[in-house]
Amino acid sequence: MAANFNQQELSNASITDPISDDQNYVSGSAKVYEATINKNGTYTLGAEVTSDMGIKIVESKGSVKVELPDGSTKAYVLIFETSLEGNLINQKEYKNKATFTNKDISHDLSASVTPAHQGEFVTKDGSQSSTDSNYVNWKLTVNASQSTLKNVEVTDNPSSNQYIVAKDILIYGTSIDASGNITENKNIILEQGKDYSVDIQTDNSTGAQTVKIKFLSEINTAYVVEYRALITSDKANDVVTNQAHITGDNEKTIEQDVEKDVPVTNHNGSANGSKGSVTLEKVGPGKAKLAGAHLQL
Repeated sequence: MAANFNQQELSNASITDPISDDQNYVSGSAKVYEATINKNGTYTLGAEVTSDMGIKIVESKGSVKVELPDGSTKAYVLIFETSLEGNLINQKEYKNKATFTNKDISHDLSASVTPAHQGEFVTKDGSQSSTDSNYVNWKLTVNASQSTLKNVEVTDNPSSNQYIVAKDILIYGTSIDASGNITENKNIILEQGKDYSVDIQTDNSTGAQTVKIKFLSEINTAYVVEYRALITSDKANDVVTNQAHITGDNEKTIEQDVEKDVPVTNHNGSANGSKGSVTLEKVGPGKAKLAGAHLQL
């Protein structure tokens, strides 16, 4: 927050910034800087102002207050950090309103921040393998929002024209930059049975599968689930579909669904035909039918 843009003389001046309940103040992060006001209305940060220069910073869990030096005509900027650690990050924006008071006259300043990937708990992508066209490669990003979640379970429902085995399912950690860009980190591999469990149920009559992946501990960052599925379609051109559902707990239970279709080409050829019947008869030299004939294939 920038205060005293008009560079008036300060008297009993302060900046008060309440911290909303959906954010956590990072203790010790508040810093105050002198600022130069530019002709275009922007400002340039100057030197940090410390307590021996006439300011006082009062921190608490619910607010930050800065008492500014009497008699100064400088502009000041208050910078501090809040954290969403431990929270469910699903709001479109997080708001902040601060108050600058000088000579018993107050002015409010408001701002808001939209976190990257807010409300994203599962996303999905897929493509036919470029190295083995018999397979389609699937990728799920779990908890891109970086919410804190317990009892996380991902249920994957692939279409019946593909087949998955548990050993092909891998979960990787991620690296996330300051802008929220998520990069899969192949150096971090979760251990099945320790970090997560996999249960695959197959309907023997239809071939349809249900894949359930459970994270065995609380998570607070993003993970990438990867696996490949064998294409079982006999069509030259077909579409494989995958629908994923996630549930998890914080102060409330979250649920989210996502679906992805991938066109695939079968390079192994195909055949078309129709049902018919064949009658086999066993006859002797005089073409008389022989009783008790048996055919074994």
